[in-house]
Amino acid sequence: MIMDDDLRPMERAALLTLLLAARSLSNTEMDEIAHFRLIGDDVTRLNKKGLVKSHTDIRPYVHTLTDGGREWCLRELTAGSPRSGDTALENALYTVLAAVRRHVDMQRLFPCSAKATQPAQAGVSDVESAIRSTYRKLVREPGGWVNLADLRASLDTVLRTDLDVALKRMIRQPDVVIIPEADQAALKRRDREAAVRIGGEEKHLLSIEGS
Repeated sequence: MIMDDDLRPMERAALLTLLLAARSLSNTEMDEIAHFRLIGDDVTRLNKKGLVKSHTDIRPYVHTLTDGGREWCLRELTAGSPRSGDTALENALYTVLAAVRRHVDMQRLFPCSAKATQPAQAGVSDVESAIRSTYRKLVREPGGWVNLADLRASLDTVLRTDLDVALKRMIRQPDVVIIPEADQAALKRRDREAAVRIGGEEKHLLSIEGS
């Protein structure tokens, strides 16, 4: 069993980054925010302990802080102290935290439950309805193509994993087509990050016939 004191610096950093973000983060987003990615054994350990739920069936991985992970973060912020073997920078961090605690109520700053700050998990049928409705708002002509990056931006309250599951189901429907961008060189970073992987291929554009 992995004890709290056995968490590695990278694992602790990932938990606190997810707490501060107050939402699920892809590895790309985590890299942009904190300049590291949660991969390999660190993912396995945090998931095994129940501190993080990671969706590794999509790329990039998407990580969500669990209620247990949130409780760990609050304990660390309110009562954490340096561990044997911590670096000078980590020791300095806890010194700063000790000073901050004298002026800030961490429990009030971060609600105890993660449910209040993370999007509610929606049913697949609800997400499909939202996708169709949003598609109709974004498309310029009936059956035209809508960029998945624009779709995701318009549905930012829906968890990425929920959106991916719905898209993968919808592609089996006769009126739905999801394809890769033909001109790969024209893809922007946001387009690549918004892609959904279906059949071993990254797809970027959605069309719904008759919409």
